[in-house]
Amino acid sequence: MRSSPECRDLKEDVMKCSPSKASLGDDAFDFIARLQQFLVTQVDHVHLKDQTAQWILNEVFHIYPVAGLSLWLNNDETKSWNLAASVGLDGALHKQLFQAPGAYEHLNQVRTTGQPVILDHLCEHSYAPFRQWSKETGIKRTASFPLFGVPTCLLGVLTVMWIDPPLMDQVILERWENVARTLALAWQWTELWQSHSLRQVVARTVTSMTQSAYAYVYEDRLEVCNRQFLELFHLEPPLRDRSVKKMVQQMQKIFLDEDKVEQVIQQLNNSQHNDFDAIFELKGVPTRYLRWMSRPVHLRGVYQGRICVFNDVTSQVLSEQYHESFLSLVAHEFRTPVTIIQGLAELMESTPLPDNLESWNKHIHLIWREALRLSRLIREIWGASEATKRGWDHFSESLDFIKVVESEMATAKKLWPDCHWDYVGPESLPVRMNYEILMTILQALIGNAGRFSPPFSQVTVEVENDDQWVTLRVMDRGPGVDAAIAEELFTRVPDLAHRSGSGGMGLGLYVTATFVKMMGGEIHYHPRCGGGSIFTVTLPREAPAIRRLAP
Repeated sequence: MRSSPECRDLKEDVMKCSPSKASLGDDAFDFIARLQQFLVTQVDHVHLKDQTAQWILNEVFHIYPVAGLSLWLNNDETKSWNLAASVGLDGALHKQLFQAPGAYEHLNQVRTTGQPVILDHLCEHSYAPFRQWSKETGIKRTASFPLFGVPTCLLGVLTVMWIDPPLMDQVILERWENVARTLALAWQWTELWQSHSLRQVVARTVTSMTQSAYAYVYEDRLEVCNRQFLELFHLEPPLRDRSVKKMVQQMQKIFLDEDKVEQVIQQLNNSQHNDFDAIFELKGVPTRYLRWMSRPVHLRGVYQGRICVFNDVTSQVLSEQYHESFLSLVAHEFRTPVTIIQGLAELMESTPLPDNLESWNKHIHLIWREALRLSRLIREIWGASEATKRGWDHFSESLDFIKVVESEMATAKKLWPDCHWDYVGPESLPVRMNYEILMTILQALIGNAGRFSPPFSQVTVEVENDDQWVTLRVMDRGPGVDAAIAEELFTRVPDLAHRSGSGGMGLGLYVTATFVKMMGGEIHYHPRCGGGSIFTVTLPREAPAIRRLAP
């Protein structure tokens, strides 16, 4: 593209009028540009403020003829001083000087008055360490200038040192006051820059660790949000419409109670001071729960919008529901046998021993049965507790698998005498397993068969084995398992809606599945041809010690 004659004439006029040498303004802007470039390259450094101060002192040192420069930071709480940067000085001598008591007197004077403090003729100074320092360095004058962040906030002190002191006129004073102001401005700029960058890094780190979704809303507009927020509410970047109204319409789609969400939004919009924290159920299967927290943001007392944070708390809510359900089940299941035992004991205590012991023996059998029921419930609770422990250790021992099976079957025959119990398998089978865990597995499977089988129906326990594995099958003619809940058989939380009135905590199959898996085996359920259930467990004959250590 060619320039018109008029444009060429204009460029020539500009070139003629432009000075060939940089002006003071150009130097100032060049300094600012180089400072900005330095900050960009060092922004992630932990000690950015100290490095920036050192960079500025180096720049100033090469511009003006001075012997040295130092920057002291003020600590208002401890009334102490910290050397942040220095140039042109013997570091060891400087450090030695300011280790002496009274060396900070001129800095304290700057703090008190807020005015520059000039020390002339250091070689004749009343303070001996200054005289010695002047003799060794040749420095004859120092001038200390305050660095103010705001009129009442002293950030630090800039100290300038000369070997050949110039005439301390107004020009010199204003020059170094301006240098001090520039240093203070750069210091605040750096602090703001770094704190902003650090806050961003911290926020990103916390978000990545917690997987929280968050959004910042100001004046009915979504200003900031993260990727998790977009994914949670099915939003596609880039967001063209950031109005809160549009966001609410999209957010409501995932909540089960849409009206409640709209009410919450209205409450938050009408309040600039209240926090909000609630748990909502989401639509869909499986059930999920979302915690929604919101807090207003204020800067110097002025409302600046709201931060909203969303966390998936499904596991927490389900755990609390399980805990409540578990306690309810324990109370219910223990109440019946305890009541029966207590009632029979009181009856037997108040009744003379009859001549005919038949009724007496029935009472004793009932007490035994209910006590055994309590014992089995305790084993079931123990199994649930062990299966969920963060750290435990169970060692294997030599057992006869068949004897353990027959022992549990003998107990089942007494508990459910109306069932026909059959065993099919070898007479003996040596294995290495943990006795308590094996009994917990057998109690759950054989106990379920007896509990759910109708009177006079057959329950078959079958054992097969080879050199490495043993397979246990428990087959009954009970009602079987509804296909709708078959997949939930081995889950931890018992579904109260599907619990049978036949007793039991509803935890046995979960505990069994957990132990079987940890022993290196498998468990399966199949409906039985002609009605009923088949539970099959396969275990290694040499089961390893079950060991799980707490993280």
